[in-house]
Amino acid sequence: MGARLHVAAANGYTDVAELLLAHKAKVNLKDADGWEPLHAAACWGQ
Repeated sequence: MGARLHVAAANGYTDVAELLLAHKAKVNLKDADGWEPLHAAACWGQ
């Protein structure tokens, strides 16, 4: 679910992010570039 949280965060899909978090998505999971979902959100202005 981590990659899904990255996509939701980067695109501002807050409802999706909340659903993933409710199902225990890992918030500190890093993607291939070493970014966490928070970094993706900040980079894309969310």
